[in-house]
Amino acid sequence: MSIITLAAGDQRTTLGIRALAHGEGAFMLPLLGAIQCGLLSLVIVSGRETSPSALRRALDGVREPAVVMLDGDDYRPGAPADWRCTRAALAWARVAVVHGTAGARVHYEAAVMAAVAKERLLLVHCASGEAAAWAEAAAHLCPLVVVPERGPHPLPFHAGTVQ
Repeated sequence: MSIITLAAGDQRTTLGIRALAHGEGAFMLPLLGAIQCGLLSLVIVSGRETSPSALRRALDGVREPAVVMLDGDDYRPGAPADWRCTRAALAWARVAVVHGTAGARVHYEAAVMAAVAKERLLLVHCASGEAAAWAEAAAHLCPLVVVPERGPHPLPFHAGTVQ
């Protein structure tokens, strides 16, 4: 199980902003900036084996608005059935973003706006091939689904190559 919670005043948020400011992850700055300014809290779940009760415990002390990020964009199976906490995350959320493409600043700006407006956002990072399954699972939340215009995400991994 791997759950990280970030809120205003957390030094990890400031360090993350500094690290991302000029790097590949700069697209996440709107989300981290919103945390740093106290607009929302973030719970990152990176372990597919995270139990529903572990997620609920992590959310108990979190100030809303909040984002739960299921971080499954990592070449491993990450459809809703692959996450133990899917039902708990979907039951908690009031809105969802299914993010099955490369990051762009506008995606995270939209996520921040949705989180602030609805107070409980489920942000699913997944492969583009799993986005339809997540959209179906989250249909009751009217999710924003972001996928590439063409080609898969992430790009197929081939041993010995650098992406």
